[in-house]
Amino acid sequence: MSFSSSEYETVSESESESSESSESSESSSDSSQSESSESSDSDVWGLLRFQNKSALPVELTESEIKIGRSKSCHVCVRYSEKISSVHCIIKRKVERQKQKSANHKVHPVYLLDNSLNGTFVNGILIGKGKEIQLNYGDEITFISTRSNNKPNPPVVFHFQNLKIIKITTEDEIEKRYHFKKAIGEGLFSKVYYVKDRNTNERLAVKIIDSKKFQKDINSLRSNRNPLFDEVNSLSRINHPLIIQNKDFFITEEWLFIILEYARGGTLSQKILERGYYSEKKARIVFNKVAQAVEHIHDLDIVHRDIKPDNILLMDKTSDTNVKLSDFSLSRILINENKMSTLVGTINYVAPEILIPDLKYSKACDLWSLGIMLYYIVSAKNLIRRLIIRNPKGRLTAKQIRKHPWCLGKLNKIKDEYYGLKFKKRRGKQY
Repeated sequence: MSFSSSEYETVSESESESSESSESSESSSDSSQSESSESSDSDVWGLLRFQNKSALPVELTESEIKIGRSKSCHVCVRYSEKISSVHCIIKRKVERQKQKSANHKVHPVYLLDNSLNGTFVNGILIGKGKEIQLNYGDEITFISTRSNNKPNPPVVFHFQNLKIIKITTEDEIEKRYHFKKAIGEGLFSKVYYVKDRNTNERLAVKIIDSKKFQKDINSLRSNRNPLFDEVNSLSRINHPLIIQNKDFFITEEWLFIILEYARGGTLSQKILERGYYSEKKARIVFNKVAQAVEHIHDLDIVHRDIKPDNILLMDKTSDTNVKLSDFSLSRILINENKMSTLVGTINYVAPEILIPDLKYSKACDLWSLGIMLYYIVSAKNLIRRLIIRNPKGRLTAKQIRKHPWCLGKLNKIKDEYYGLKFKKRRGKQY
């Protein structure tokens, strides 16, 4: 690790090791979760890019990186007394994800706030002693950006996890994948059907014009870059009912998201072809989507664009083999914070999203589920439990899956289900 600026310094591995032995009391109890092979791994797994252009990026090779004023820190930031001796610790761990379709190791990266004056991630205060998982592109700030302390400007740098997104070139992408045809297009992206030249596997590649995307969001006042939202969400998800990511690559101009290929098209296309879905098949499809939503909500991920166009059929022979897709508008919540950005598809967007300056929560996905169910089939009782203006009155994804309609117990559906007397509590409806 090295810097060209006197404001930031890094220490050698030998200095780091000696300081760690003298400051063993500062070590986190979570360090036991990291494998010994990780600590000895010399590969660069991440970068810290400082906003100060005179400072070179810090290459992250160890499983634990200390940042602060102390000379014992891997990254020493000296110019302000408001920065703690060990302001924060960045840790790479090993965890196992177990799902029906996979059992593989993942390497999430966490930030532990050890400061008195605050460590902020994307403008949100973490809090001393608290730990959050870092995402690719996260902005980390020491000293609040809302401070008017001009002599001590905030220290700002951005985190990049190179084990999630690999830096490459367009030529290398074309050597690896044979591009067959375009199968979709968005404002900043195109989706292609490709074949992996090494394995002959059929895949979908979403290509995002990062420069065009960046120009469009530069006018927004934000501490975070939404370019990597889809990558960060997909990298956390491993579920049989959610479209699986295969890899992520980035070049100077493009972001490539490699996904499993769905041969059957979208749910909306299937409905237009058939003209209708039987109630039995609609129940199967809706249950699967609700299960996928329950999973992402458990991970504090909000989709924000649930609709039939984003439900993919995995083959052409089945009407019910579906998966949830397109996390381009998704958000990962930090410390249960709420959102305020106006996003979504107008016919499916929850009413609270459309109200200026009103914060909204995961419940926006539940409204969209209700609209989607109305689009597929008429399940009046369940729909009325979802299309409620007050987000707190909507069923959760877990409650949806226990509803009699989803369980096929149609004779048990009553307005008093879940203790809600609908006629008395219905409020304003859309």
